[in-house]
Amino acid sequence: MTSTLRSVLSAAALAAAATMAPAAISVSVEFNPVSAQFDPNSGPGYGMFMNLDASGFTTPGHPDNFVKFESADDGNGNHAFGGDAHPGQGGGSGTYLFSTVSELVTTINDPSAWTLTVTDGATGVTRTYSVQVSSPGINGSYLRPIILSIAPGDTVSSTPTVTWTQPPATLPGSEYTDAYAFFYGGDNGNYYGTPSITPADRMWTPNAVLAADNNYAVGVNNSNPGAPDTLVVASSPTPINGAPALASFTTTVTASSFGQSGPVIVPGGPVCGSADFDGDGDIGTDADIEAFFRVLAGGNC
Repeated sequence: MTSTLRSVLSAAALAAAATMAPAAISVSVEFNPVSAQFDPNSGPGYGMFMNLDASGFTTPGHPDNFVKFESADDGNGNHAFGGDAHPGQGGGSGTYLFSTVSELVTTINDPSAWTLTVTDGATGVTRTYSVQVSSPGINGSYLRPIILSIAPGDTVSSTPTVTWTQPPATLPGSEYTDAYAFFYGGDNGNYYGTPSITPADRMWTPNAVLAADNNYAVGVNNSNPGAPDTLVVASSPTPINGAPALASFTTTVTASSFGQSGPVIVPGGPVCGSADFDGDGDIGTDADIEAFFRVLAGGNC
């Protein structure tokens, strides 16, 4: 079979697929309103991320299957909230960060419609839908800032202990139920995330020695995957330009709080050729000699 004939047949097959009954696509959205603080010396920001998924495409797993959901254009090509995904391959999400919870809620409650876009990879057909999104329930009890004790630029030991503060929940059902903490070394790719923590904890020490002479990001996250769905609600998608109705459209809400700081520095270990072996500024003292032999006995020189 010649390449020209194969091309003709492929084009014909694609055209036939495009005329088939449209795939019955289902879309699910997880709204993730969040409090985020990246420096204990500055105020928190409040935003809303999204996780998207979709199923029912003509060819499940096709690399061009795609779903995107975003709030209205602000007139400059920007969207306060947006998320997208190639189902099975992952996606991304973005949000403006607002200085108060009320600003976040006001922006979500903008009456301008959001746009949902779904592309079926096998047929190349893109469908668009209009969706109204509002927040009748988000308040400060669900988005309580985590304020870490470590600030960007701080120096920490290779066995650091992190502490943090967080206001208590004031409404039933707004308590966090999941939590994790971590150190991530961007220079070396090392990730330290154990032992586990609970939302009630306010102190954590990783159970491993952090690699020295590296910069790290440290973070603590609390979340409530069972947050009431009434915190953020969305209407049924209205088809635009003749798009078929979706098979289903479901939403859930996960409220969370994220505290992060970095870079923080774990300085390098002692240099065996240094006369100031214990790092106290005095050179060649008895303390330096004792420190040297302690390290030597441990096989570290």
